[in-house]
Amino acid sequence: MEEIKKMENMEEIKKIENPTSRLRAYSRRRNNLIKKANRLIKECGVELAIVVISPSGHMSHFSSDHNMGSILERYIDLPLEARYAHDPKLKEKQAILAQLEPIQGMENKSLYLDIQFVFSSIL
Repeated sequence: MEEIKKMENMEEIKKIENPTSRLRAYSRRRNNLIKKANRLIKECGVELAIVVISPSGHMSHFSSDHNMGSILERYIDLPLEARYAHDPKLKEKQAILAQLEPIQGMENKSLYLDIQFVFSSIL
């Protein structure tokens, strides 16, 4: 019952319609995200990479060791089972992967799965 009350009190998150306000909010939230990422790096000793594309289309990136390429390479080199171990849609992706058997190369299959995940989370 308490959970229901909490849910009722939560404000619905909506897209900011005013472009100027949206860009200002993006900048503020991006800076807060980087502060949180820095804290996570310092307190927990993690390696971290973040890529963000702004509403105006500009790309920002941040990484823990100033070499985002090495972090992304480690991610790409992970076996699919390890990469998606915490993904609730793992079974669905494995079924799609089985359908992709004719596609050559594990990177192409992995990229396809990542793209499918992005589009399914947007829709």
